[in-house]
Amino acid sequence: MKTILLLIFLPLATCATTTDTPNNQRLIDVLDTKGKPVKSGNRYRILPTHYTMDGGGIRLANIGDQQNTTCPTSIVQAHPVTDLGILVDNIGSHLPPLPQTISTGAKLGDRLDLSSWFQIWLLGGNYQLVFCLERVVDCKYIGIVLQNGYRRLIVLSEDPIMPVLFKLDDKFGLAADA
Repeated sequence: MKTILLLIFLPLATCATTTDTPNNQRLIDVLDTKGKPVKSGNRYRILPTHYTMDGGGIRLANIGDQQNTTCPTSIVQAHPVTDLGILVDNIGSHLPPLPQTISTGAKLGDRLDLSSWFQIWLLGGNYQLVFCLERVVDCKYIGIVLQNGYRRLIVLSEDPIMPVLFKLDDKFGLAADA
Protein backbone atom coordinates (compact mmCIF):
# COMPACT_ATOMS: atom_id res chain seq x y z
CA MET A 1 0.00 0.00 0.00
CA LYS A 2 2.96 2.31 0.58
CA THR A 3 3.72 2.30 -3.12
CA ILE A 4 0.28 3.70 -3.86
CA LEU A 5 1.21 6.67 -1.68
CA LEU A 6 3.69 7.64 -4.40
CA LEU A 7 0.85 8.64 -6.69
CA ILE A 8 -0.89 10.46 -3.87
CA PHE A 9 2.06 12.50 -2.67
CA LEU A 10 3.93 12.97 -5.94
CA PRO A 11 2.01 16.02 -7.12
CA LEU A 12 2.64 17.68 -3.77
CA ALA A 13 6.33 16.92 -4.10
CA THR A 14 6.56 19.30 -7.03
CA CYS A 15 6.52 22.13 -4.54
CA ALA A 16 9.43 20.57 -2.67
CA THR A 17 11.94 20.15 -5.45
CA THR A 18 15.55 20.84 -4.57
CA THR A 19 18.62 21.70 -6.61
CA ASP A 20 21.55 19.53 -7.70
CA THR A 21 22.78 18.93 -4.17
CA PRO A 22 20.16 17.42 -1.87
CA ASN A 23 21.53 19.29 1.14
CA ASN A 24 21.04 22.58 -0.72
CA GLN A 25 17.32 22.90 -0.10
CA ARG A 26 16.59 25.96 -2.23
CA LEU A 27 13.17 25.35 -3.80
CA ILE A 28 12.97 25.45 -7.59
CA ASP A 29 10.20 24.90 -10.12
CA VAL A 30 9.77 21.48 -11.69
CA LEU A 31 9.34 21.97 -15.43
CA ASP A 32 7.17 19.89 -17.73
CA THR A 33 8.20 18.67 -21.19
CA LYS A 34 7.35 22.08 -22.67
CA GLY A 35 9.53 23.94 -20.16
CA LYS A 36 6.59 25.29 -18.14
CA PRO A 37 6.34 24.92 -14.34
CA VAL A 38 4.35 21.91 -13.14
CA LYS A 39 1.22 23.30 -11.47
CA SER A 40 -0.87 21.82 -8.71
CA GLY A 41 -4.30 20.95 -10.07
CA ASN A 42 -3.12 20.14 -13.60
CA ARG A 43 -2.88 16.54 -14.75
CA TYR A 44 0.44 15.07 -15.87
CA ARG A 45 1.93 11.81 -16.99
CA ILE A 46 5.20 10.64 -15.43
CA LEU A 47 7.40 9.28 -18.21
CA PRO A 48 10.94 7.95 -18.38
CA THR A 49 13.49 10.45 -19.66
CA HIS A 50 15.06 7.83 -21.93
CA TYR A 51 12.66 5.67 -23.91
CA THR A 52 13.56 2.03 -24.38
CA MET A 53 11.46 -0.92 -25.44
CA ASP A 54 11.18 -1.84 -21.75
CA GLY A 55 8.38 0.49 -20.78
CA GLY A 56 6.36 3.66 -20.93
CA GLY A 57 4.62 5.73 -18.26
CA ILE A 58 3.64 4.95 -14.69
CA ARG A 59 0.61 2.73 -14.04
CA LEU A 60 -1.11 0.94 -11.12
CA ALA A 61 -1.17 -2.86 -11.14
CA ASN A 62 -1.70 -6.00 -9.10
CA ILE A 63 1.29 -8.29 -9.39
CA GLY A 64 2.00 -11.89 -8.47
CA ASP A 65 -0.40 -13.35 -5.90
CA GLN A 66 -2.18 -9.99 -5.73
CA GLN A 67 -4.04 -10.61 -9.03
CA ASN A 68 -7.34 -11.36 -7.28
CA THR A 69 -7.59 -8.04 -5.43
CA THR A 70 -9.68 -5.19 -6.81
CA CYS A 71 -7.50 -2.38 -5.41
CA PRO A 72 -4.15 -1.93 -7.20
CA THR A 73 -1.28 -2.69 -4.85
CA SER A 74 1.77 -1.70 -6.87
CA ILE A 75 3.11 1.08 -9.07
CA VAL A 76 4.75 -0.19 -12.25
CA GLN A 77 6.24 1.11 -15.44
CA ALA A 78 3.69 0.42 -18.18
CA HIS A 79 4.45 -1.93 -21.05
CA PRO A 80 4.56 -1.35 -24.01
CA VAL A 81 6.45 1.91 -24.49
CA THR A 82 3.41 3.43 -26.24
CA ASP A 83 1.41 3.20 -22.98
CA LEU A 84 1.73 6.65 -21.39
CA GLY A 85 0.39 5.41 -18.04
CA ILE A 86 -2.10 7.12 -15.78
CA LEU A 87 -2.72 10.79 -15.15
CA VAL A 88 -1.41 12.21 -11.89
CA ASP A 89 -2.91 15.30 -10.31
CA ASN A 90 -3.23 17.05 -6.95
CA ILE A 91 -4.72 15.04 -4.11
CA GLY A 92 -6.49 18.18 -2.90
CA SER A 93 -8.67 18.16 -6.00
CA HIS A 94 -10.16 14.71 -5.33
CA LEU A 95 -13.64 14.10 -4.05
CA PRO A 96 -14.11 12.67 -0.53
CA PRO A 97 -13.15 8.97 -0.34
CA LEU A 98 -15.70 6.33 -1.18
CA PRO A 99 -16.82 3.95 1.61
CA GLN A 100 -14.53 1.19 0.28
CA THR A 101 -11.43 3.43 0.37
CA ILE A 102 -8.66 2.04 2.57
CA SER A 103 -6.50 4.52 4.46
CA THR A 104 -2.99 3.82 5.68
CA GLY A 105 -3.17 6.68 8.16
CA ALA A 106 -0.85 8.84 6.08
CA LYS A 107 -1.27 12.57 6.37
CA LEU A 108 -0.42 15.40 4.02
CA GLY A 109 2.75 17.18 4.95
CA ASP A 110 3.71 20.82 4.91
CA ARG A 111 4.99 21.38 1.37
CA LEU A 112 7.96 23.34 2.72
CA ASP A 113 8.90 20.48 5.06
CA LEU A 114 11.34 18.41 3.01
CA SER A 115 11.17 15.31 5.17
CA SER A 116 9.04 12.17 5.36
CA TRP A 117 7.56 12.11 1.89
CA PHE A 118 8.14 11.76 -1.81
CA GLN A 119 10.10 14.49 -3.53
CA ILE A 120 11.39 15.39 -6.96
CA TRP A 121 15.07 16.27 -7.15
CA LEU A 122 16.86 17.86 -10.08
CA LEU A 123 20.17 16.04 -10.45
CA GLY A 124 22.49 16.54 -13.39
CA GLY A 125 19.70 18.02 -15.50
CA ASN A 126 17.30 15.11 -14.84
CA TYR A 127 14.42 14.81 -12.41
CA GLN A 128 14.62 11.92 -9.95
CA LEU A 129 11.86 10.62 -7.68
CA VAL A 130 13.02 10.13 -4.09
CA PHE A 131 11.51 9.26 -0.72
CA CYS A 132 12.94 10.78 2.45
CA LEU A 133 12.63 9.31 5.93
CA GLU A 134 12.52 11.96 8.64
CA ARG A 135 15.53 13.92 7.38
CA VAL A 136 16.62 14.88 3.88
CA VAL A 137 19.90 13.01 4.45
CA ASP A 138 17.95 9.73 4.70
CA CYS A 139 16.58 9.86 1.15
CA LYS A 140 16.45 6.91 -1.23
CA TYR A 141 15.82 7.00 -4.96
CA ILE A 142 12.81 5.38 -6.58
CA GLY A 143 14.00 2.67 -8.94
CA ILE A 144 12.75 -0.31 -10.89
CA VAL A 145 12.98 -3.99 -10.08
CA LEU A 146 11.63 -6.79 -12.25
CA GLN A 147 8.93 -8.75 -10.43
CA ASN A 148 6.55 -11.28 -11.99
CA GLY A 149 6.95 -9.76 -15.44
CA TYR A 150 6.38 -6.19 -14.24
CA ARG A 151 8.83 -3.30 -13.91
CA ARG A 152 7.86 -2.34 -10.34
CA LEU A 153 8.77 1.02 -8.82
CA ILE A 154 10.19 0.79 -5.32
CA VAL A 155 12.25 2.84 -2.88
CA LEU A 156 15.54 1.33 -3.87
CA SER A 157 18.92 2.92 -3.48
CA GLU A 158 21.15 5.89 -2.85
CA ASP A 159 22.04 6.13 -6.55
CA PRO A 160 19.83 7.94 -9.09
CA ILE A 161 18.70 5.28 -11.55
CA MET A 162 15.36 6.32 -13.04
CA PRO A 163 15.23 9.85 -14.46
CA VAL A 164 11.69 11.03 -15.26
CA LEU A 165 9.89 13.89 -16.94
CA PHE A 166 6.40 15.32 -16.55
CA LYS A 167 4.09 15.71 -19.56
CA LEU A 168 0.97 17.87 -19.26
CA ASP A 169 -1.93 15.85 -20.60
CA ASP A 170 -3.12 17.65 -23.74
CA LYS A 171 -6.72 16.44 -23.54
CA PHE A 172 -7.38 16.67 -19.80
CA GLY A 173 -4.34 18.66 -18.65
CA LEU A 174 -5.98 21.69 -17.11
CA ALA A 175 -8.02 21.35 -13.96
CA ALA A 176 -11.49 22.89 -13.99
CA ASP A 177 -10.42 25.93 -11.98
CA ALA A 178 -7.07 26.44 -13.77
